Amino acid sequence: MRATAALALALVTACGGAAVTGPATPATRDPEKVTPPAPPPVEVMGSQLHGPVKTVSITGGENLDYLRLQPLFEDEIGKPLDPTRLRAKLDTAMADQTLADLVLRGEQLADGVHLVVLLTPQPKVVSLVIRDATGAPRPVPAELAAAVGQRLAPVALDATVAALREGYENEGAVGFAAAWTAVKSGAGVAVTLAENPGERLTIAARTFAGAKQIKAAALETLLAKDLPLGTPWLVDRIQRAALVLEAYYWDHGFAEVKIAVAPPPEHAPATLTFNIVEGPLYHLSKIELTGVPAADAKRLLALGQLRSGALFNRSEIATARDKISSALVAAHPKVNVLPLTKVDAVKHTVALDFEIHLDGGT
Repeated sequence: MRATAALALALVTACGGAAVTGPATPATRDPEKVTPPAPPPVEVMGSQLHGPVKTVSITGGENLDYLRLQPLFEDEIGKPLDPTRLRAKLDTAMADQTLADLVLRGEQLADGVHLVVLLTPQPKVVSLVIRDATGAPRPVPAELAAAVGQRLAPVALDATVAALREGYENEGAVGFAAAWTAVKSGAGVAVTLAENPGERLTIAARTFAGAKQIKAAALETLLAKDLPLGTPWLVDRIQRAALVLEAYYWDHGFAEVKIAVAPPPEHAPATLTFNIVEGPLYHLSKIELTGVPAADAKRLLALGQLRSGALFNRSEIATARDKISSALVAAHPKVNVLPLTKVDAVKHTVALDFEIHLDGGT
């Protein structure tokens, strides 16, 4: 089973008073699927412990643990016991998962409280293997093999699983699954990372569900060069393709278009589906330019070559902004031209105001 990062806080008296202890975090075979429950609030039992923290001792770990935790807990010296604050410090101490367990006890002194921090380090890794979906071993990367002989590091193993997932997805694989286990072996633990890379898919076909006012053939043409059929199912390239489609819609009057990529199929042949909600066509209504005298505003607007009643076109608005900025930058090097839009969802119009800041403000 996977090594447990237990978190417990016990506040007891030196003469054997009752302890309050939180539950241990449950072990799991798959660090990506299980989120441990938060420990319960810590309670101090009655008035068994009183006075400020006078001294702190840290035992059970190695020198690096002491150096890391000494400032954290010696900061309590001179302060009254605060279980909430101590719980937060225990969470901090356990965050990197280099400790298997950490318990904090309080011992009553004549003039205050002595805190004892009891550490249980993670066991050492004595072997590490990676097995594929058939159970056969495969080569272990050097950076992962270096973990042998070191303390078990759950955070690093979780990161390895994430990196494996990213690597396979970048090669067009879907259905990746992986989990690591650590079982007792001699004085340490043997770690096994089992992985199933899933199936590598290529795009066999494309559909544009919901495309009505824009023809599917036009959308297909947009993607034919950068995402041709036969391309591996690469998530980043598919997402970029969705952005290309959105930009095309925005330049053809669809100011509210929404495009989502359907999840990949589990097996080949793979059809890439873009789910499109086109929304209504929008037209430009009032076009203004503010921040300069009226005569200049009229001249600058003419440079933009936009007209009321035309279809909303984001690229044309951006081009108009650049032309207006170029006309002003020689006299005002810091000029900032902001194209502000006001959408009327009832009339399906967009009012446009080029707001000029000659001093570069916003």
